[in-house]
Amino acid sequence: MCRHCRRVFGAKNALFQPRRQDGLLAAAAQHLLGGTIMGTSAENSVINSYGQSHEIANLYVAGCGIFPIESSANPTFTLNALSLRGRRAACGQLGGHRG
Repeated sequence: MCRHCRRVFGAKNALFQPRRQDGLLAAAAQHLLGGTIMGTSAENSVINSYGQSHEIANLYVAGCGIFPIESSANPTFTLNALSLRGRRAACGQLGGHRG
């Protein structure tokens, strides 16, 4: 994990400083977010609030990339809720399949 983090951070010219946590080496950021940010238009984001791409029809994104910034809490429950919402919207576009 640390080798991968160093490679990713190095590609972005970011500083990788692992810290000790309970005797184990841990990455400084536990929840890597961003990349396919959720928003209201293509001018300020990649996807809408349902996870659907603004520019590519029938493309839905579900993952931590939809968050624009890190939060102080684990994003798992919020991510699950947003993923379910996107799945329901995608299923609705497929002709009424239940999601």
